[in-house]
Amino acid sequence: MEVATLSVQLLATQAVQDPALMPAKSTGPLQDNDLNELWIATTQKDTMYQTVLCAVTDSARTLPSEIKIKIQAGDCSLDANRHLRH
Repeated sequence: MEVATLSVQLLATQAVQDPALMPAKSTGPLQDNDLNELWIATTQKDTMYQTVLCAVTDSARTLPSEIKIKIQAGDCSLDANRHLRH
């Protein structure tokens, strides 16, 4: 029983000291860092996404008709990280 406790303590200490064992901090809505980078780059260039994001952020009742999208503002929301959800 003493060996098992020692092993757990060593693993816990190693995890705290080794940044490679720590989970990466995510800035996008996905778990994979490469996909998050692609997501961020794409959404910054996507005018339709940005238009819907601004409308939802401003609590607009309707989305601008010029974007011609088949969703309603009420169907969209922002998550805790301010990512657009539908």
